[in-house]
Amino acid sequence: MSPRRPTAEQRLRQLLSQPRPSGGADSWSAVGLLAMSPRSEQLLAGLTESHRRVLNALRHRQFGATSHTAAALCGVSVGHTRRCLRDLERRGWAQRETRACIWGYRQVRARLWRLTWTGECSEALGCLRRLPVASLEPFDPDGVPPEFWHNFWSGTPADALSISRHGLLIAETLVNGRDPLARAWALQTLPVETLAECRMLRGCDTGAPARWLDIALESRSA
Repeated sequence: MSPRRPTAEQRLRQLLSQPRPSGGADSWSAVGLLAMSPRSEQLLAGLTESHRRVLNALRHRQFGATSHTAAALCGVSVGHTRRCLRDLERRGWAQRETRACIWGYRQVRARLWRLTWTGECSEALGCLRRLPVASLEPFDPDGVPPEFWHNFWSGTPADALSISRHGLLIAETLVNGRDPLARAWALQTLPVETLAECRMLRGCDTGAPARWLDIALESRSA
């Protein structure tokens, strides 16, 4: 029987319970390990520090990253990052797919790597501390990332929105939207006070949006 994959709500809780990335790849001295059982030591056997850095980078990009992005996040060369990704793929911990992505106001096709979240993959991640990765934010930190602009199809253009002035609009649009990556970004990034206010709005006070907001508020307020 294949390992049971975590549910969407379990993955959301795991994502939001982790500290947000900070610092840069040059702050690493070594990839930290938590206390491990003999089983865990056997599971991680053969993994170099570079493999662990790449694993950590993918954990910060739940919905996938290109090999160039993963390399920039973990401070490993692109060529070596690709070798590590292929090794992780052979273990069944990472997989790649080519799909269309929205960036700004246009669509591009990209080959993305992401974690499989199988039982072994999750167990391995449980043995590794979540460490900071390099910041890749080329946009205004008070703004909406370009890959989410397509979710705002009326009113103020997305590139003119700011969290400080339009936080509630951003929260309502993305939490109620169909883009899971945009929703995860909003739940993890927008101010807790904004999410609490959003929780009271019609359409966000029942059903899945209410559950997502409750999970975010509980995780980030702990």
